[in-house]
Amino acid sequence: MGEALKTQDARISTFIPFHRIKGLSDRRRVPVIGRIKLGVRVNGKDGLYPKETPYFVVPSEVEQVYGPKPTELDIIFVSDDETKMFPQALKLYGENQLLKCIGNGEQASRLNERFKWEPRACTCEFYDQRKCRARANLMVMLPKVGSGGLYQIDTGNQDSIPSINSYFEFLYMTFGRIANIPLKLRRVPLTRRRENRSETHYPLVLRYEGTLEESRQLKQETATVLKKLKSIEIQDPLDINPAADTDAKIVAEEDLPEVMTLSSTQATNTTTTAQEAQQTESELVQPTPSTTGNSPADTTSLKAAHSTLQGNAMEGPEPKEPKTMSQAQFDFLCRLAGSMKIPQDQVTEHTQGYTIKQASHLINQLQAGDFSAFDIVKEEEIVLPAAVNSTTPLPTPLAEGAEF
Repeated sequence: MGEALKTQDARISTFIPFHRIKGLSDRRRVPVIGRIKLGVRVNGKDGLYPKETPYFVVPSEVEQVYGPKPTELDIIFVSDDETKMFPQALKLYGENQLLKCIGNGEQASRLNERFKWEPRACTCEFYDQRKCRARANLMVMLPKVGSGGLYQIDTGNQDSIPSINSYFEFLYMTFGRIANIPLKLRRVPLTRRRENRSETHYPLVLRYEGTLEESRQLKQETATVLKKLKSIEIQDPLDINPAADTDAKIVAEEDLPEVMTLSSTQATNTTTTAQEAQQTESELVQPTPSTTGNSPADTTSLKAAHSTLQGNAMEGPEPKEPKTMSQAQFDFLCRLAGSMKIPQDQVTEHTQGYTIKQASHLINQLQAGDFSAFDIVKEEEIVLPAAVNSTTPLPTPLAEGAEF
């Protein structure tokens, strides 16, 4: 009997001599192991509603490294495919709080009555009613926390999405990749003002802060890094309706002041970071006045950023003495301000003592339609937040730029 079992075992062990499946077993997928939130849900007298926080709402293992209210995280991207690291789409959720329609602004797929996806034009009436909103998922690894997987950060902020996309392009032009570059991810306060009311959001900002020598080294490693990461796949992000996120942190309305408060050190650092972010953008971009006055932004700023970094690597640091704003910059600012009927003397008073870099930043701001420096904001830039009630047929839209 024993000899028969041994013979059978031998037949079984040699019957299928293959241990890998071509095209399947060689795939490597990095999992999503956690989510980082950009706000909380507040339990108020009228029910639950989302509230953006000035810090990252992190899981316990991240809190052990960065504290309970971090405004800055050290991150890397593990793939060079920006569409995997930061997928974006217009999304509409239905009565059951599940995804009903997804589109890109031109084409869409919508779930029909037979639960089949069918092509549709995009956009539609739901987008006009602000029930269909832009959603993006930033997939990052936190090397100081661990290398076991990715953390997902969901955002619909209208400043975060173009800011991160633009920085990806800057990294591509500078290093030839976005993967395996040590970066800082920050929450930076941005205030919009209209008449006597102001509203502050905390968009996501990426920054690279390596030295020139580190930059050279990273650029030299690009070919090797891309070859090693070629077979890496990224788990698809978890698709969760923000209005029905059962994993969201819920706080009582009376505790909201404490929830929204940063420590004095953090508040100072956050303010400094916001100023440094604006200064960095000014250093990277010094636009030339144009006769049109309101030309749209393009990749010129990113090319200038690339040239600046490359030039520094070859020539050393720039002179420390700031140069005073040029007459051409002042004239251009006056033309831009004049389009909103802002008098020249107000421009003169506001820009007194401006450097070239500060003037460049203000020009970019005005060209983007943001006149908040002169206490003027276009009407459509501010949308009052609305409460979200999960019992309604469709989620109530959030304020522009709101996070949760």
